[in-house]
Amino acid sequence: HGMGYAVAIAAGDHRDVLATANAQGLVGTIAFGGGLGSTVLAVGLASTFEAGKDPVADSAVALVAGLNATTLNDLRDRHSAWWRDFWGKSAIQYGHEELERLWYAGLYAMGSSTRPQSSPPNLQGLWVQDEISPWHTDFHFNTNIQQCQWGACGSNHPELQEALLRLLTEEWSEELKRAGREVYGVDAPALNLATDWLGRAISSWGFLELSVTAW
Repeated sequence: HGMGYAVAIAAGDHRDVLATANAQGLVGTIAFGGGLGSTVLAVGLASTFEAGKDPVADSAVALVAGLNATTLNDLRDRHSAWWRDFWGKSAIQYGHEELERLWYAGLYAMGSSTRPQSSPPNLQGLWVQDEISPWHTDFHFNTNIQQCQWGACGSNHPELQEALLRLLTEEWSEELKRAGREVYGVDAPALNLATDWLGRAISSWGFLELSVTAW
């Protein structure tokens, strides 16, 4: 899609970090522990999607620049406070402990995958375990995306659906209206069964497309 990406790495107060890029990603070494002391490894990721016209590399560097003990402790405290508030909004107790653990695991996965101001989880959300993700981690607006969202309101976390609602009603609005005009001949938004990160159709499965018109 003509996107540009950059990665910046900072490792505490260490200056002897060596990292290079190859076809598999970043490969590098850092020495710490024992007499060398501990370190905190920070990785900044940026793309032209967030950075706009600004140099992407500078944006990645800015994410890790100026990290010190004070800022790291502040980030850790805010992170812990967010999760304390999150878990304080709901709880369940089942007679079957495995089902109870699955409920909490699913809620944790959802809470880790989205924020109101960020993106909704796609097919695998953050939990991709493959180098090349199944279906390229697109958005499948049949049961797949619905399954990601099922537990949000019932667990007293409607904020976990805000990113998806914003995507459908605002960010993808013009693209979905275009699909409505060109595919169905109506002056209304129409959601395709499988879309990319901009809401553009990436499949043409005939009658299966009708299965998502309820959206």
